[in-house]
Amino acid sequence: MSLTPAVIAYRVAVPNDVTPVTYFFHEHRKAISESAVGPEFLCSMGIHAAMRRGEMVVASSGAKIVGAVRIYRRKTVQRISVYQFAVQEAYRGLGIFKNLLAFCGDNIFEVKCRKDSLINEYFHSTGWVGVSCEGNESTWRLTLPASVNQ
Repeated sequence: MSLTPAVIAYRVAVPNDVTPVTYFFHEHRKAISESAVGPEFLCSMGIHAAMRRGEMVVASSGAKIVGAVRIYRRKTVQRISVYQFAVQEAYRGLGIFKNLLAFCGDNIFEVKCRKDSLINEYFHSTGWVGVSCEGNESTWRLTLPASVNQ
């Protein structure tokens, strides 16, 4: 069977998702920690807090979580910070990460990562724009077309 984005469901995580989402991020901890700029990006308490605020979106195929993004809606500017994200390897290349972001309902996203991380090449090759590079951090911005979020 060929995987297509049509078989993927997107939704805001609910309290029953705490254990499976925490486990999902734990499964991807090596890649996440390789790019994270600080330990707060890997904290399971942050996952729980994001769920309570409605700032965790998951992609699922059946009962299986295949992608997730933890965000923070900034209060002072019209953009969303991406704190954590992962997509199951078998589901990569289907646009799941961008669909997770589009589901958030905004169209401007920023993410920080370590300057020496391989994830920078991913951001560069998928339409993100480098907006700053200070110290050990790179900041990337993605602006989705407004129609994607309608």
